[in-house]
Amino acid sequence: MRTTCLVLLGCWLALGTVGARLADAALPHALIMELTTPAKQRTALLQLRDLADPALKGVLQALKEGALYLWKEETLLILNDAGTLVDLEDKPLLDSAGQPLLPTEGLEQVALEQENMGKSPGKGNSTRYQSGHGRDNP
Repeated sequence: MRTTCLVLLGCWLALGTVGARLADAALPHALIMELTTPAKQRTALLQLRDLADPALKGVLQALKEGALYLWKEETLLILNDAGTLVDLEDKPLLDSAGQPLLPTEGLEQVALEQENMGKSPGKGNSTRYQSGHGRDNP
């Protein structure tokens, strides 16, 4: 009886650990989706910064450049340099014929909120946005 209880306890603890890891894996996606909500964007940016995950660089760069889009209020897409919409795993959005799809409806740009521009989140100090129109670039 004692062995059975110990085995069940071990299984329960192992499943709890796996469940916690799965919840942690879902956290970045939930945070990324919060970028689409103006009231939550700053908090999401701070939390994403704290993760320091290099895999998030593309999403954050797309947000900064105005190339992050929400499709049908549930799917985040990035407009890449080739003019193709790709998902967060870099898979292109395709139509039924397998060609790149640029939807005419249900596609909304995710804007970087004004209060999140020009500052390093959480630092309070201004950083200059490099737009290519400075003194060094005539």
